[in-house]
Amino acid sequence: MMKAMWRREFNIRSLGFSHDRPEQFVRCQWQKNAEISITYLVYRWAFAILFLSVWVWSFFSAAEQNTPAENFLSKWPIYLTNWGYTLCTSQALLAVGLVIQQLIKERRTAVHTLTALNLLMHAFNAILMVLDVLVVAHPFRLLHFCWSLLFIFTYFCFSVMYHLAGGTGKNNAPSIYPALDWNKVGSTLAIAVLGILAVVFAHFCVWLTVIIRKQIAGSNDDACEELKISKPSSNQVQPLEVNTP
Repeated sequence: MMKAMWRREFNIRSLGFSHDRPEQFVRCQWQKNAEISITYLVYRWAFAILFLSVWVWSFFSAAEQNTPAENFLSKWPIYLTNWGYTLCTSQALLAVGLVIQQLIKERRTAVHTLTALNLLMHAFNAILMVLDVLVVAHPFRLLHFCWSLLFIFTYFCFSVMYHLAGGTGKNNAPSIYPALDWNKVGSTLAIAVLGILAVVFAHFCVWLTVIIRKQIAGSNDDACEELKISKPSSNQVQPLEVNTP
């Protein structure tokens, strides 16, 4: 066995990129079935978002160090660390892209087809929300992730009650989503936990994005101020006081 392995490794063909089992590029080592694992897809998304966030952050950090005498951002590409991190980020994005591409191929013959409406509701909504975060001046609190968790927890509870009531998905599928099949409690709970962790991670990434947005805009609205919670007499928005001469 070892002899065959060494013969395979030290072969001129090993210098290329051909591979006789391309499915290995979209599968987890530990999954048992042949289809795309939703758990692995969540992992690939989290991995890619983390690398991309740090990569973008490094640009903003270099820009913040700019002085009239020297443009640090222009020197970002000269460092080996940034070259290596760019390769890592590219690999992470390519990996998640391959898994998504394979998932789309598998679902084309299933319930979820790739249509304009599907793209708008499952992809462009995320893009538009990120764009909105970059544009608005809304405050964003880290501890507010609890409200996102409440939302997703409420939906999980609904899906359980819907399942217990005998509800089905499209085309009478046994579950609303294949990954949320409460007939398989173990795997579904694992996916639910990963989903919750992904929500917390996404909230943290948005919080970092807001911090970077404020730094670029030169805003110090609440940089050194304690959080003050006002107690108006009613729930209505209080009018602005205008001083007239």
